[in-house]
Amino acid sequence: MNRVTLIGFLGADAETKSTNNGELAILSLASKTSWKNDAGEWKSRTEWHRCVAFVGMARAAAGLKKGAHVLAEGELRSREYDGIGGIAGDYDSQRLFRKLR
Repeated sequence: MNRVTLIGFLGADAETKSTNNGELAILSLASKTSWKNDAGEWKSRTEWHRCVAFVGMARAAAGLKKGAHVLAEGELRSREYDGIGGIAGDYDSQRLFRKLR
């Protein structure tokens, strides 16, 4: 099963674009993980996720602003594309979302 659930805050306003296949929205979502180390001190790490929503979800996401608290559910997709000089082998991972709250 390919399922991703993220809860976090937007690092920027949602970016919307029109494509041949309809509208899409790109979100920059920060999620935070916290833990105690062996010395009992709290540590944390922030992960940034590039999230993409299409058509209906894109319209719903279009009004989201920086700092919005978001729960997003969807799937993980990777794609290969040609890099600088046409060299193949560069990968990009995106989170494609079907639900936003």
